[in-house]
Amino acid sequence: MSLRVRTTKNVRRTAALHSDTDILEYTGIMIAAGVSASYIIEMTGLSKHTVDSLIDRDRGARTPGRRKGALTVFQDDAKLRLYVSVFLHAYRLANQTESWSDPGAFVRALRALDARAPGHEVEPDLLCFALKQIEKGDFDLARCPACATHFLKIQPKVGVKRTLEGDCFVCTYRFKALGRSSSIAGKELLALAKQG
Repeated sequence: MSLRVRTTKNVRRTAALHSDTDILEYTGIMIAAGVSASYIIEMTGLSKHTVDSLIDRDRGARTPGRRKGALTVFQDDAKLRLYVSVFLHAYRLANQTESWSDPGAFVRALRALDARAPGHEVEPDLLCFALKQIEKGDFDLARCPACATHFLKIQPKVGVKRTLEGDCFVCTYRFKALGRSSSIAGKELLALAKQG
């Protein structure tokens, strides 16, 4: 029996087991996007064998190794924070569940990011890492009071490079924090004038 026939039988068995072909469709899209097998297994609930055989069928060789993601990567790259903020905002709008592991919302948010920033070159595993960090409470999606932009905020309990913590990187609004002075820029004055 060939690999394709065995994979098709496993997929049919899994579809009957889950009674939902949407999960398999989302799995195929995530595989094509390059999401690692461990994140796909966590999000979809499919077995490791099924996901591995789907990856072998659709993408070819699997890439072994550790999951991508580190908190310092997000603090060092402003463009990455911008793209991840767009993704997280789209995910929050598309998510109907409380859990981070909604494959449908992930696919819709990934499509929204691709539509808003074509050629963004953000690895999907970093997006999964950001979702996990939001669930843990290390990241948050905050809304800037000056420019009303949703941005990725790294929570104060994370003890790395506190210089970027709590600031809107779009308009450089400085949130007041303990032990730090707050300066008002021109955009902030305009925002305060509109409110008052």
